[in-house]
Amino acid sequence: MNGYMDAYSVKSLLYSAIFVMLVTVIILFIALVVHKVHVELRDAYLIRLKEYYSKELQKKLSRRKSNLAAPKKKIEFDALTQVLIQMLTDGSVTAEHAKRLRGYTRRLGIAAFYQKMAESRSWVKRSIAIERLGLLGLTEMKPLFYAILNEEKDIGVISKAVWALSFVADENDLKTIYNMLNRPFFMSAKFSEYIYTNIITSFTQQGKQGLFIDYLKRIKDDPDFSDSLKRAIIEACGVRNVVAAGQTIRDYFITFSSVSDMKITCLRALGELGGDGILGVFKLGLNDEDWRVRAVAAKGASCCPQSLIIKDLRNALHDENYHVRINAALSIARFGDKGYKLLKRAANSGDRFVRDVSNYVLKELSYRA
Repeated sequence: MNGYMDAYSVKSLLYSAIFVMLVTVIILFIALVVHKVHVELRDAYLIRLKEYYSKELQKKLSRRKSNLAAPKKKIEFDALTQVLIQMLTDGSVTAEHAKRLRGYTRRLGIAAFYQKMAESRSWVKRSIAIERLGLLGLTEMKPLFYAILNEEKDIGVISKAVWALSFVADENDLKTIYNMLNRPFFMSAKFSEYIYTNIITSFTQQGKQGLFIDYLKRIKDDPDFSDSLKRAIIEACGVRNVVAAGQTIRDYFITFSSVSDMKITCLRALGELGGDGILGVFKLGLNDEDWRVRAVAAKGASCCPQSLIIKDLRNALHDENYHVRINAALSIARFGDKGYKLLKRAANSGDRFVRDVSNYVLKELSYRA
């Protein structure tokens, strides 16, 4: 009898467990569906709000009657802020319109809303608030950014504060930003490049690009200034097409003639900038003892005058390193009909390595055609 009862008890227990699990699965499924519907409805509402705010802001900018009012709910703040950020950062508005948009940001309470959100106990909310205040480009938020840099413990929020400060930086902020970026294990080299790209944009908008180039000149011979951050600044000059920095970057190439990483950075930037005086640098690069420097020089050499560099690129087809050879062939291909004929001749070379890269690039050209 006891054995029968034990088996019956176990069976009942199993049924109960199965029932509980079934109910739990059903509840979780319902919760998932409800959450999905809620998110989709919220996203649809957000899209409608953004469309509405975009139209109203366009009306304001064209001085037509607008019903634009201060947002009251968080989703309204999010929608309006996202529209403002897009308009301010996509290059579609004039400097005058950008000034007026930032004025609306202040008058409609957006700046105050995110400033208060930056005091949240949640690091996620603080990070979002700082990010949006930075993208809005409000110079009066600098004290807030500095306060975060001095008091914040979370590295993610600190990095957002550095990033936000870079959007409104001037000559007085360069030392602070450098000190943050130069901290051991602080973010990445690419992050530093992004920061200096933003700084260049800020200086350019303020009509101070010349001051930034002077800064780049001053730090060149400063042994205490990190070489990795010097490279980040030079990369940023290439990204932002700071043509006026070309001579200074060429000086860096000569000064750091024994530092391959610096020469590579200079060649990349000069390849983006072009301009007079780059020919000599690329010729030196194509004959460097480090194959990495030669490879980068070969890749960017097509920015040089064709008649003056094509012989050097033809010689680079015989380089001992594959990467140099393929980059040289690709650069030659960019010289149009003359380059094509040169590659056709090289495809019949007695050097099989030259034949291989030439035939490869010719095949690539035929596929693209």
